[in-house]
Amino acid sequence: MKYRLLLIGLGFAFYSATNGVAEDLSNDRINENSIALIQAFLNLPESYIGGVSLDDRGDFLSLVSHYGDIDFANGYFRLRGDGARAHDEPASDWFQMKIMHRKKGRPICVIVQSPGAEKPISIISFGTYWRWKDVTEDYLPEEWVGKQSRNFRVAPENEEITIYGNKTIVSGDQEYLRAGPFQAKLIWQDDKFALEHFDDAEFFRDAVRHLPPQYLADVPLEQRDPLWKEIESDPERLDLENGWLHFFSDGSSIKATSMFWVKTLPRSQGPPLVFVHMAKPFAGIQRPANNQTYILEKKGNLRVERNDLLSPETYSLDGHFRPRRDGVIETGAWKKIERNDGQGTAWVPGSRQFDLHWNTRYFYGSRFRKSDAEHEKFTNN
Repeated sequence: MKYRLLLIGLGFAFYSATNGVAEDLSNDRINENSIALIQAFLNLPESYIGGVSLDDRGDFLSLVSHYGDIDFANGYFRLRGDGARAHDEPASDWFQMKIMHRKKGRPICVIVQSPGAEKPISIISFGTYWRWKDVTEDYLPEEWVGKQSRNFRVAPENEEITIYGNKTIVSGDQEYLRAGPFQAKLIWQDDKFALEHFDDAEFFRDAVRHLPPQYLADVPLEQRDPLWKEIESDPERLDLENGWLHFFSDGSSIKATSMFWVKTLPRSQGPPLVFVHMAKPFAGIQRPANNQTYILEKKGNLRVERNDLLSPETYSLDGHFRPRRDGVIETGAWKKIERNDGQGTAWVPGSRQFDLHWNTRYFYGSRFRKSDAEHEKFTNN
């Protein structure tokens, strides 16, 4: 009983902290989310709640402010790794919960845990008098329910489940299962999940065909299909498996204002980002500037700039960036030289100063890690 009172008190505390308001949510929906999340915490066995026993739920929740993220208004909870390690024998090193609403009946609660857990994904239906039922098999194909078959994620801002393959990470003498390539989404609509498959190669083709010209060296949209036909059998310019393109116009009929690179950056949540760099100073049409390098995110039919993931405090966006097939981005400054033909000056890539390593270890976001590569040469891969 004391844990029920504690949870209800926590619910009101978080509700009050947001003044009872969540964007695009009515007060009735906020209350319904809060009650459903509290009910899940109170009643579900430990196999559903990160291995935490019912007797330990009070102590568990006292860690929330330090290690987890809980949003009663949106019906969302996430336990991070440090919070899981606070328990003596955690069954899962992280887990997430998300409340999703039905047009008919009470909400369901989606719970996802690390792939080594007893229940990597569970879907709970709530009844009256704090009753509940595991309805996972009613909503998901049987092969997705078993241990370590998929890696699942939910997010606070939408009613979706993202699905990944698994990859093994080796650290010392330990092996860990982590999220691999993004495979699909389950989108909650009309009281059921709609499956939306993801194809890495098609995503990359779509980016090359539809990026606005200012992100692809001014290549007109009507020339994108000819561009693709020109490079699709050229391994020096295209690596479809790794989402990598280096376009140079030697002998090409494509009207690009400079050579350019395109590289996908896989994420632990959703489709990849797209990194583009245009070497316009090398083509002699523009001085080094901060409008030649971009990270782009696809939202609907739009491409949104995400250059916030590049740190201007650490390195200048007017530099030269050369992404490799393996995801490492070699970076340095442009260098001004006297032309050999006596026709003035030109810009060329200077020395390679450091590398940016794209890191997707963090299941809620991805980031670059910088390493020194001073005085090394740029590579061509």
